[in-house]
Amino acid sequence: MNRFVFLCVLFSVLIACNSNNFDVDTSKIDLSLSINRLDKELLNSNVDSLVVLNPKLHQKYGEFYKYYIENILGIGLVKDPALGYALHPFVSDSYVQEMYSDCQQKIPDISFYELELTEAFRRYKFYFPEKRIPEIVVFFSAAQYKVAVTDNYLGIGLDMYLGSDYKNYQKIGLPAYFVNTLSTDYLPADAMKGWLFTEFDFERENADLISTFIHHGKLMYILDALLPNTEDSIKFAYSGSALRWCKDNEFNLWAHFIDNQLLYSKDQKQISKYLAEGPFTSGLPKESPAQVGIWVGREIVRAFMENNPKTTLSELVLLDCQQLFKNSTYKPSR
Repeated sequence: MNRFVFLCVLFSVLIACNSNNFDVDTSKIDLSLSINRLDKELLNSNVDSLVVLNPKLHQKYGEFYKYYIENILGIGLVKDPALGYALHPFVSDSYVQEMYSDCQQKIPDISFYELELTEAFRRYKFYFPEKRIPEIVVFFSAAQYKVAVTDNYLGIGLDMYLGSDYKNYQKIGLPAYFVNTLSTDYLPADAMKGWLFTEFDFERENADLISTFIHHGKLMYILDALLPNTEDSIKFAYSGSALRWCKDNEFNLWAHFIDNQLLYSKDQKQISKYLAEGPFTSGLPKESPAQVGIWVGREIVRAFMENNPKTTLSELVLLDCQQLFKNSTYKPSR
């Protein structure tokens, strides 16, 4: 009999609520973020002024502008005096201008996201007072990046949040599972995940499966604390049925890792199957969501924190993953 038989259990609400108490007072944390609009500064410019504008944008946005030009757009070297001329075809491209115009029409005001990210980073500062707060910048990604992170900048590709029904997403062949997450509902969670997953180091190369899962689970648990009112369906980019599948099959999912002796495997190809994006997790039923390893990791961390409620988030991130696993006494019920 298939261990992954889907149990048709009805939930009155999405499996999204966190049983942990993340009710903290951030009123005394002096932090107000302002989102910079690189997209407007570049794409509203007169193409004839790009030679002059390019060094100004580089001076203003520093490392992020360099990464944007050289890596995201791949147009040329940011310090090349001729880069302004190379930018001309991009800025004047009809497809780029159409998508940029659609951004302005569909997302005319980003003040709500500015406030939401400000509160999330106040919480981040509450839990991690020694950590830096990034500059936040909106950029036009040409439908390539939702989030881009450099040492001091958190970039948001606004053209990746125009709605799952946006015509150009289908035209350029983005997969359906991905298109379903391309709405502004996901923007704050995507941004905070992007920052967290690059801010906390992890030596993945020699790590085993359970340690890798737990590291990702720690970061998702922190995300719960930073966005306590955001549903799991948004944070994990899972549909309601995908969340139900995880919860209904938690015991069988865990048995899958044990029966196949995967917990301490260091086979990175094997581990990556459970972390990769996609319509489902390779090797599991097609009803499963992708990245089940991250979901399992978060459940293990939750179990640990329930057993160790005095552990702070700053202590949590430093804990050895194997020791955390042992002390979590994680054992999903049938």
